[in-house]
Amino acid sequence: MTVMNDEELLYTQDELNFREKARQFVEEVISPIANDVETNAPWPEANWREFMLKIGSEGFAGLMIPQEYGGSGKSFMYQMLAGEEISAVSPALTMGFGASCTLSAIPILRFGTEEQKQKYLLPLVKGKKIGALAITEPNVGSDTAGMETTAIWDENKQV
Repeated sequence: MTVMNDEELLYTQDELNFREKARQFVEEVISPIANDVETNAPWPEANWREFMLKIGSEGFAGLMIPQEYGGSGKSFMYQMLAGEEISAVSPALTMGFGASCTLSAIPILRFGTEEQKQKYLLPLVKGKKIGALAITEPNVGSDTAGMETTAIWDENKQV
């Protein structure tokens, strides 16, 4: 009788292979810069841009984005595995990775027009653009439940 280990019970072989690929990327690319990122906040924009280009060139920036927009069309599990491996050495880089590749890209994918998807997703997937999430307000910070801003649809002013 073959006994499976915990990882084999939780993940498919493809997911385990991907995790190993992510782990190797982290060792080669992120580990050497992790201390600089974590101790020298804010990290310079040029460094973020270089990091995101590397993430994009390895295919990590478009994990959940469909192939028609330059991504690999993987499930959230792959995004989580990449995030876990990155956060093992740099929580700050995980946040940047997640903000650009998930918090920014997925709303565009789900709610954007075809024109917006074409314009923004491909550069995000390649790491040529860095996505962001804007949720802070002066009176509530990032407490999204307490936000005071409202939007009113005006049929005469569609943009």
